[in-house]
Amino acid sequence: MLKKSHLGSLASLSVSALVLSACGSFANSVTVPVASSAKPLLSDSALTNGAVVSPNQMWVTAKSLTYWELFLWSNTTKSAKMISPVGISGEGGLAIAYDPGKYGVIGFYPYQSMLHSPLIVTKDGGYHWNSSSFGGSLAPVKDAIGLSDSTIFLVAMTSNGRILEEAPSSAAGAFRTLPFPVAGQIDGIAGISNGVVAQYSSGGTYHLAIYSSQSGQWSMSTITSPNPISMSSAPVKTSGVSSTEEVSICSSRGSSLTLGLVSPTGVITSSVVGSPNSQAVPVACTVDSNNLPQALLRGSGGKMAAVTSSGATTKLGSSLIGAGAFVQLQSHSLVLAPFNNGVHMIDLQSGIDFGGPVDTILSKIASSFG
Repeated sequence: MLKKSHLGSLASLSVSALVLSACGSFANSVTVPVASSAKPLLSDSALTNGAVVSPNQMWVTAKSLTYWELFLWSNTTKSAKMISPVGISGEGGLAIAYDPGKYGVIGFYPYQSMLHSPLIVTKDGGYHWNSSSFGGSLAPVKDAIGLSDSTIFLVAMTSNGRILEEAPSSAAGAFRTLPFPVAGQIDGIAGISNGVVAQYSSGGTYHLAIYSSQSGQWSMSTITSPNPISMSSAPVKTSGVSSTEEVSICSSRGSSLTLGLVSPTGVITSSVVGSPNSQAVPVACTVDSNNLPQALLRGSGGKMAAVTSSGATTKLGSSLIGAGAFVQLQSHSLVLAPFNNGVHMIDLQSGIDFGGPVDTILSKIASSFG
């Protein structure tokens, strides 16, 4: 089902009218939806997210009353528009992923009587939507969707636990289970150009596994952590405007942090840097304007700081407790965190906090981006 949206103004939080026209869809997944909670399965921090769409555009999720919505920010037009597909409840939260310049996917977490998770695909940032018929439930993990150049990966929830599924991004085939190579609980995924990086936990320790779509094989990373490993897909420039999709990672062990990048072929380049304090735990990561990894840390009392691979640390405002995502758009490193009915959006370069209601935040950054 193709859904064409006339994008509503950001100032209006009502859902915009959409025009629907028929189109092909994925075949049904064999995953059976599981019973859902009467409350959202993830916290507001976990559900506040962002993704680069193109060098001048990004997606941002934000909460409006009890509903989560998806917004498209354009640095070209200096404006943002709500692009949430119509007719689907966002009360359980949204999972998003984008392979910059190619396609993006939004998934809806199950909530109350909505046991399955609609999965919607776009190739133009959200102006047109192509529905899939994935019939399962997204697992309650922040990074439930990962995209390679040709494949949609997702973490599904079944009565037997979490599984990994995949389907062609062309929407030409059905979702199928991708066997996981080790015993453990899958805690999130992120796409690279030629596959996917999966985080899993076993025996109180977190690990990384990397899947290559070309070889059909898994490789296991030597990076482990007693704390969840932060990871995020990020476009890394190779030459001119060309880029590849890599995954930035950050793990912590005591006062040491490991920051790194997973290349499209699954090779990890990493470095160990000092932490602001031994209690700091990574919560989000991205790459900076020099294609180097950087991470958000949550320290004692929940206070936030950003650290780069060189060890440089930027403390964020004392009012910011918790954070959802870290996005690099052009030369701007943007921290996203939940705040009342909107988000904090802090520009690390200028130090400006664009906090406030969701209908005013993104319009404020137009003057800063110039």
